[in-house]
Amino acid sequence: MKATGKPNRLFSAVLTAAVAAMSVGPVPRQVTAAEALAPLLAPAAPQAATVTYPASLGAPLAVTREQSAYRGADVVASTLVVTLTVSNLRPPANPPSAPAGANVTDTIAFFSGFDPTQDANTLRGILVSDVLTPGVTLLGASRPVSVSGAALQISLGDLAPLSSLTVTLRLSVPASSPDFIALDAGATAYATLQGRMASASAGPIMFAPDALGPFLIWTPDADTRDAWMLRALGGLGGSPAEMFEAVRALGYESYVGSLRGTRGTLWSKAGNAIDKSSLLIAMLRASGVPARYRHGSLDAARTSELIGSMFPPLPDTRGVVPPGAQVFAPI
Repeated sequence: MKATGKPNRLFSAVLTAAVAAMSVGPVPRQVTAAEALAPLLAPAAPQAATVTYPASLGAPLAVTREQSAYRGADVVASTLVVTLTVSNLRPPANPPSAPAGANVTDTIAFFSGFDPTQDANTLRGILVSDVLTPGVTLLGASRPVSVSGAALQISLGDLAPLSSLTVTLRLSVPASSPDFIALDAGATAYATLQGRMASASAGPIMFAPDALGPFLIWTPDADTRDAWMLRALGGLGGSPAEMFEAVRALGYESYVGSLRGTRGTLWSKAGNAIDKSSLLIAMLRASGVPARYRHGSLDAARTSELIGSMFPPLPDTRGVVPPGAQVFAPI
């Protein structure tokens, strides 16, 4: 697909990032974005029953947004739908454990009566605030919203560990725009964890030129609504560069076609070029940044380098290989 109208530098940069996701060359960076994904992918380690106040809250709260594409008859005229997802990134401090020797019936009864919000790592009193830009108004929301001029406040209550809450906003927006415009100041979520304040912010809601609408849509492979992807996205701070680095840092595995999609690639921490591109595109589109697939080819040298990255370094060996013996080389 080709976008019509005046080229946009941000759009060109996004296409370049999608292409580069399939390459393997090292890119210098100050922050290892994969570290932001690691806590979300690794299983939660058991913690002590007695929880003390943390020296650092360690970003326990994340807020991300997913916005609809504004494309002609696909949506109500002059309307944009935005879903804000607030996530508690902390694991349970006191994971539930059924009594020893309990049968199936007793175990079900035990977990049915378990209240996860009583955990010490529950986020309390979550409040989301935002300020709309001039010309943008709130038409409706999935939860009660306190409106004061252009300022919005939404109370979400408590949020148990490793869980999420969403609020959907329906906004009246300009009919068209020749360039990207911000529709708000960026939503910020506030909460308390063990009596201490925590906060997180999402990037501004972006209104893209009409021609780029097809590059913001949901697809089964680039799943902009996947809860695990949105939780991981919240740990990256909304920066397209950090999204790119996080996906680039995942491992490469060679197989045919689109197989794992957004969540499968995230859970596997690896994928082929198509699946890694799907994950990156899902992150970008969910953040309001248009992105699409771009196909290319690698030369023989780069292909060998890419395949070689799938295998760990061989240990230094000593000995004699008999003449005529079959020798295995991964490349």
